[in-house]
Amino acid sequence: MEALLEVKNLNVGTGASEDDIKILNDINLYVNRNETVAIVGESGCGKSLTALSIMGLLPIPATKLISGEIKYEGKDLTKLSEKELNRIRGKDIAMIFQEPMSSLNPSFTIGNQLAEVFKCHTRFSKSEIKKRSIELLTKVRVSDPEEKLSAYPYQLSGGMRQRVMIAMALACNPKIILADEPTTALDVTIQAQIIDLLKELQQEFGMTILMITHDLGVVAETCDRIIVMYAGEVVEEGRVKEIFHHPRHPYTKGLLDSIPIIGKPLERLNLIKGNVPDLNSMPSGCRFHPRCELATNHCKDSKPGIELTSGGRSVRCWHPH
Repeated sequence: MEALLEVKNLNVGTGASEDDIKILNDINLYVNRNETVAIVGESGCGKSLTALSIMGLLPIPATKLISGEIKYEGKDLTKLSEKELNRIRGKDIAMIFQEPMSSLNPSFTIGNQLAEVFKCHTRFSKSEIKKRSIELLTKVRVSDPEEKLSAYPYQLSGGMRQRVMIAMALACNPKIILADEPTTALDVTIQAQIIDLLKELQQEFGMTILMITHDLGVVAETCDRIIVMYAGEVVEEGRVKEIFHHPRHPYTKGLLDSIPIIGKPLERLNLIKGNVPDLNSMPSGCRFHPRCELATNHCKDSKPGIELTSGGRSVRCWHPH
């Protein structure tokens, strides 16, 4: 079965000079139709940058695509012109951007910002755009949708702004949505509502979702597969149940061990010592070895490759569990 979206050997650099520092190193991933895949990891691991690379929205000149393929329905997006990419971006592939508080333009009304999507990708009349916008806001459970069209982002709560972002992503019935931290900065009750909404919309529209998050609770509830990233590399991949019950990479195990468990006696949470390495001081060998309790001299000196195992699982480690 051909994947709807496939990233092959993606390398992204700083773009600062000829001596590029790799931010993303040989990223390989795929997403099948009607599948929900999560990319997880700490802040600074390259999750959002991977999504921006797929959308062709890398911040220039701070970063640049060095090499690799990004295939959508077999077509390499990296080979398309900006005009050709614009026909796909926002229509077939849409993105729910991080931080709804700052992603919406404060100078324009909600109605204007929704209308822009339709103007770019449809030939709807002004009345059709308004009708469709109200339908979308109703679909994502925004109260008084017609009234909200004339509202500015600052007049809406964080949860309402996130719903508007989802409505904008859904406007042209995309085949795949990249959801970048869709529940960040929202309180727990609103987070649950947003996740339930995404699940319902996926079932209704048959969408494919690539979700970027650090919330493993969200992953357990909504996703089919997990891709774990660390310091710009994929370190483990597998089905959700397999990863949760039997993580193979020490970093994945550390992430799972740091989750508080309801009903478990209150103790100190497990921590992964240290921090994600700085781009200018990336460790040799395995990038995780300075924080890994299993690290040996071999881990410090030699870079592990991706080991493929049965059932579609993979791990980048010299000492997998």
